[in-house]
Amino acid sequence: MTKTMSKAELRDYFYSILYKPRIISYIQESSRLQRNKGKPKMLNDYTPKMTYSRMPGRGDLRTAAGVCKGCGDIRIADWILVDSTQAKAVVRHELAHALQHYKYGFGTRAHGKEFIEALKIVSPNNWRNDRHYRETPEIFKARIKSFGNNKISLTCTG
Repeated sequence: MTKTMSKAELRDYFYSILYKPRIISYIQESSRLQRNKGKPKMLNDYTPKMTYSRMPGRGDLRTAAGVCKGCGDIRIADWILVDSTQAKAVVRHELAHALQHYKYGFGTRAHGKEFIEALKIVSPNNWRNDRHYRETPEIFKARIKSFGNNKISLTCTG
Protein backbone atom coordinates (compact mmCIF):
# COMPACT_ATOMS: atom_id res chain seq x y z
CA MET A 1 0.00 0.00 0.00
CA THR A 2 1.30 3.44 -0.89
CA LYS A 3 1.63 6.26 1.62
CA THR A 4 -0.53 9.35 1.09
CA MET A 5 0.79 12.87 1.53
CA SER A 6 -0.86 16.04 2.76
CA LYS A 7 -0.70 19.37 0.92
CA ALA A 8 1.38 20.83 3.75
CA GLU A 9 3.87 17.96 3.55
CA LEU A 10 4.16 18.45 -0.21
CA ARG A 11 4.68 22.20 0.25
CA ASP A 12 7.41 21.55 2.84
CA TYR A 13 9.04 19.06 0.50
CA PHE A 14 9.01 21.61 -2.35
CA TYR A 15 10.78 24.20 -0.20
CA SER A 16 13.29 21.67 1.13
CA ILE A 17 14.35 20.97 -2.47
CA LEU A 18 14.27 24.60 -3.59
CA TYR A 19 16.80 25.59 -0.95
CA LYS A 20 19.30 22.79 -1.51
CA PRO A 21 22.78 24.17 -2.20
CA ARG A 22 22.96 22.65 -5.70
CA ILE A 23 19.65 24.30 -6.66
CA ILE A 24 20.72 27.67 -5.25
CA SER A 25 24.02 27.42 -7.13
CA TYR A 26 22.20 26.58 -10.40
CA ILE A 27 19.86 29.56 -9.93
CA GLN A 28 22.78 31.90 -9.20
CA GLU A 29 24.71 30.69 -12.26
CA SER A 30 21.59 31.13 -14.41
CA SER A 31 21.12 34.68 -13.08
CA ARG A 32 24.60 35.67 -14.24
CA LEU A 33 24.00 34.64 -17.87
CA GLN A 34 23.92 37.52 -20.34
CA ARG A 35 20.38 36.61 -21.52
CA ASN A 36 19.13 36.98 -17.94
CA LYS A 37 20.64 40.39 -17.21
CA GLY A 38 17.98 42.80 -15.99
CA LYS A 39 15.41 40.09 -15.28
CA PRO A 40 14.02 39.51 -11.77
CA LYS A 41 16.27 37.11 -9.87
CA MET A 42 14.77 33.96 -8.41
CA LEU A 43 15.33 33.73 -4.64
CA ASN A 44 16.54 37.38 -4.57
CA ASP A 45 13.79 39.45 -6.18
CA TYR A 46 11.12 36.80 -5.69
CA THR A 47 10.74 33.51 -3.91
CA PRO A 48 8.46 30.76 -5.10
CA LYS A 49 5.47 30.65 -2.78
CA MET A 50 3.13 27.71 -2.59
CA THR A 51 -0.55 28.56 -2.59
CA TYR A 52 -3.54 26.29 -2.92
CA SER A 53 -6.39 26.78 -5.31
CA ARG A 54 -8.94 24.66 -7.10
CA MET A 55 -8.73 24.97 -10.85
CA PRO A 56 -10.48 22.77 -13.36
CA GLY A 57 -8.26 21.00 -15.85
CA ARG A 58 -8.92 21.05 -19.56
CA GLY A 59 -7.88 18.63 -22.25
CA ASP A 60 -4.57 16.96 -21.46
CA LEU A 61 -4.46 18.61 -18.04
CA ARG A 62 -7.03 16.10 -16.81
CA THR A 63 -4.31 13.42 -16.87
CA ALA A 64 -1.27 15.61 -16.14
CA ALA A 65 0.00 15.23 -12.59
CA GLY A 66 1.65 18.63 -12.76
CA VAL A 67 2.03 21.68 -14.96
CA CYS A 68 4.69 24.40 -14.97
CA LYS A 69 4.16 27.69 -16.74
CA GLY A 70 7.28 29.81 -16.75
CA CYS A 71 9.46 29.86 -13.67
CA GLY A 72 6.77 31.01 -11.28
CA ASP A 73 3.64 28.92 -11.73
CA ILE A 74 3.71 25.26 -10.78
CA ARG A 75 0.46 23.34 -10.34
CA ILE A 76 0.22 19.85 -8.93
CA ALA A 77 -2.96 17.79 -9.26
CA ASP A 78 -4.40 16.90 -5.87
CA TRP A 79 -5.03 13.29 -6.86
CA ILE A 80 -1.29 12.57 -7.00
CA LEU A 81 -1.17 13.01 -3.19
CA VAL A 82 -2.43 9.44 -2.75
CA ASP A 83 1.13 8.28 -3.53
CA SER A 84 3.83 10.27 -1.73
CA THR A 85 6.63 8.80 -3.85
CA GLN A 86 4.99 9.90 -7.08
CA ALA A 87 3.88 13.26 -5.63
CA LYS A 88 7.51 14.05 -4.73
CA ALA A 89 8.65 12.94 -8.19
CA VAL A 90 6.10 15.27 -9.83
CA VAL A 91 7.28 18.20 -7.69
CA ARG A 92 10.90 17.52 -8.69
CA HIS A 93 9.86 17.24 -12.35
CA GLU A 94 7.95 20.52 -12.33
CA LEU A 95 10.69 22.33 -10.40
CA ALA A 96 13.12 21.22 -13.12
CA HIS A 97 10.79 22.84 -15.69
CA ALA A 98 10.80 26.06 -13.65
CA LEU A 99 14.60 26.06 -13.55
CA GLN A 100 14.74 25.29 -17.27
CA HIS A 101 12.51 28.27 -18.02
CA TYR A 102 14.46 30.50 -15.65
CA LYS A 103 17.79 29.70 -17.29
CA TYR A 104 16.80 29.33 -20.96
CA GLY A 105 13.47 31.07 -21.39
CA PHE A 106 10.72 29.56 -23.53
CA GLY A 107 12.64 28.68 -26.70
CA THR A 108 13.47 25.12 -25.64
CA ARG A 109 11.70 21.79 -25.96
CA ALA A 110 9.63 20.83 -22.93
CA HIS A 111 11.58 17.62 -22.26
CA GLY A 112 14.72 18.42 -24.26
CA LYS A 113 18.36 18.55 -23.20
CA GLU A 114 17.87 21.76 -21.19
CA PHE A 115 15.13 20.10 -19.14
CA ILE A 116 17.29 17.01 -18.56
CA GLU A 117 20.14 19.28 -17.41
CA ALA A 118 17.85 20.96 -14.85
CA LEU A 119 16.29 17.63 -13.79
CA LYS A 120 19.75 16.21 -13.07
CA ILE A 121 20.36 19.18 -10.75
CA VAL A 122 17.01 18.79 -8.98
CA SER A 123 17.07 15.00 -8.83
CA PRO A 124 20.60 13.69 -9.40
CA ASN A 125 19.86 10.13 -8.26
CA ASN A 126 16.33 9.70 -9.66
CA TRP A 127 16.25 11.92 -12.74
CA ARG A 128 15.44 9.02 -15.08
CA ASN A 129 12.42 8.02 -12.98
CA ASP A 130 11.33 11.64 -12.52
CA ARG A 131 10.95 12.26 -16.25
CA HIS A 132 7.36 10.94 -16.02
CA TYR A 133 5.10 9.93 -13.16
CA ARG A 134 4.06 6.31 -12.80
CA GLU A 135 0.32 5.77 -12.49
CA THR A 136 -0.45 3.25 -9.78
CA PRO A 137 -3.91 1.75 -9.20
CA GLU A 138 -4.38 4.18 -6.27
CA ILE A 139 -3.46 7.17 -8.45
CA PHE A 140 -5.77 5.97 -11.22
CA LYS A 141 -8.71 5.69 -8.81
CA ALA A 142 -8.01 9.10 -7.27
CA ARG A 143 -7.62 10.72 -10.70
CA ILE A 144 -10.91 9.27 -11.96
CA LYS A 145 -12.65 10.34 -8.74
CA SER A 146 -11.33 13.90 -9.11
CA PHE A 147 -13.75 15.08 -11.80
CA GLY A 148 -12.66 18.69 -11.48
CA ASN A 149 -8.94 17.84 -11.49
CA ASN A 150 -8.32 20.24 -8.61
CA LYS A 151 -4.87 21.76 -8.52
CA ILE A 152 -2.43 22.85 -5.85
CA SER A 153 -0.70 25.99 -7.09
CA LEU A 154 2.95 26.66 -6.35
CA THR A 155 3.14 30.27 -7.39
CA CYS A 156 6.06 32.68 -7.42
CA THR A 157 5.00 36.02 -6.10
CA GLY A 158 7.12 39.07 -6.02
